Amino acid sequence: MGSWASEGAVSPMPIDSQRWRPHLAALLQEASIRSALGRQTLRRVQAAGTSSMPGEVLDELRDAVLQVGAEVLRLEWDCESPAGSGYARLVRCADCFVLGASDDWPDLGPFSSLDEALRCGAFAQCFADKCRITSTLDAKITMALATQLTRNRRQAISINGRRWHWAGDSLRAFDADLPDAQAPRANATQSLTEFAVDSQGVLTPLGFEAPTTRAAAFESDVYDWSGSPKALAEVAERFPPLEWLLNDLYQEARDQLLESIAAETKRPASPQTSRTLRELEKQLAAMPEEPCEGLPDWLQRQDSTQFQTVLVPKIHAWLAQPPEAEESEFGDGASGQEMALRYFRDRFDRELAPASPEDIGVEVVEGPHPGSDFCAAFLRIPIEKANAAASALGIPIRFRPETSQPQHETPSTPSATSPADSETRAGLAPDPALDWLRKTLGREPTLDEYLALEHNGASLDELDAEARASVERLRLKDE
Repeated sequence: MGSWASEGAVSPMPIDSQRWRPHLAALLQEASIRSALGRQTLRRVQAAGTSSMPGEVLDELRDAVLQVGAEVLRLEWDCESPAGSGYARLVRCADCFVLGASDDWPDLGPFSSLDEALRCGAFAQCFADKCRITSTLDAKITMALATQLTRNRRQAISINGRRWHWAGDSLRAFDADLPDAQAPRANATQSLTEFAVDSQGVLTPLGFEAPTTRAAAFESDVYDWSGSPKALAEVAERFPPLEWLLNDLYQEARDQLLESIAAETKRPASPQTSRTLRELEKQLAAMPEEPCEGLPDWLQRQDSTQFQTVLVPKIHAWLAQPPEAEESEFGDGASGQEMALRYFRDRFDRELAPASPEDIGVEVVEGPHPGSDFCAAFLRIPIEKANAAASALGIPIRFRPETSQPQHETPSTPSATSPADSETRAGLAPDPALDWLRKTLGREPTLDEYLALEHNGASLDELDAEARASVERLRLKDE
């Protein structure tokens, strides 16, 4: 697993029936395992008992455990090296843990304890630039694993959807470093968090102001560049805008060298002029015309003084400027779209559980199809229905149309200008249908119950029989 824990490929260890023997009885007591194995394979497993089982039977047993077991840990990585992308997952079933992976690994278990499973080496180090952990393990164990995986390369890592980066000698949550002004804005009088909705339903924090400098926009990507030429090269390798800048600085240095050579050739001939020309031409020979060929060596030739007095000030000046249009796809937290995504993906469940974003019509999208990295939080229902659902469920979030865009394309009634105590001032016209639902159910309706009424804002007499039947079915289901 070249990007996981070893730079070279390894051959899988043959499955050893002796290791499965202590767990067999407990596993076969699990109805889900018996069902996944099927009758024929189950009979073969039971017939083998404590004797040696054929390899293909052990393969099926392991596959069944991976299929029905509870996943407690998953590591995923992405990189541009030949190793590409992959994953490793740890599953618990009955009294054992089993490892599943996209690549071969010499020890797949079963393991008798979590400690034994974590010592197998599969989660020892990650060589990829991008890695993610999804874990239901204790937070301290998860953080220790993340630290172990990234300590050598000090790359950023996502832990249960939250991005962490190295700060000093430890990992630190990136959003812990964000200024309060970049968080979604809460209404001071009603403690409502407001989001703007554009014409496609994409959400951004209301009043969000994008970072005005590259330093703010790219903080999590370039925070550790200034330690040495080697550190700068490593950051540039994983962050294209910085690499583009270094290509320009390389070309600038080469052009200056050419100008110096041209100036020396115009001087009167002398031993000093000859020595200077030879030195300059030697430097030029070490700088190929194409930056991609000469940049790495050029950076490594920078001594500490050159690096700190020439390169560092130029990069600081570049970071102090606003991001350019072609850089807009880079950065972490550089846009309101990213901030809204984080809120609904990471913070919502922590702060508003047991409610979920789906309860108010919000969908978190992280790549609409394989290979896509488009990410955003979308409002999938009309603004008025979302606000009604939030009000009914007591969720302190409201949505407003983005001022520079037409209102959400789904038909809706006009929204109010600001949230307040009453539903009318919170962006809702008086809604007889919502009132009727409350009276019929004897409680606040759920979003599904509200959406069953297609006639938003209709009077009781206008509610058709199908809508009434939908609500009645939902009410009986609840009972």
